[in-house]
Amino acid sequence: MNRPEFITVPDAKYPIVQSYVDIFISGCLELSQRVIGENTDFAEECVTTTADWSSHWVNDRLYPRRPFIYQPKASKIDALLAKMVPDQFKQIKIE
Repeated sequence: MNRPEFITVPDAKYPIVQSYVDIFISGCLELSQRVIGENTDFAEECVTTTADWSSHWVNDRLYPRRPFIYQPKASKIDALLAKMVPDQFKQIKIE
């Protein structure tokens, strides 16, 4: 667990990275499908209850900062984020 003095909001130097968001949202989608059921809005609830979405956000899918190369649910993740956090999603920069 991070100590509170080391927790900050995203900024230009330390932005949100899409590869990490992909891991988070993929887990929400999988949990929703396997445990909760297809007809729930669990992934939307995950996005809604997550704080500090920011315009400091980079899409690093081509060259991920995390050690993952391919995200099979990318289109589902993008559609969800475009719906739930549209202002921030529109400002994602490609790395």
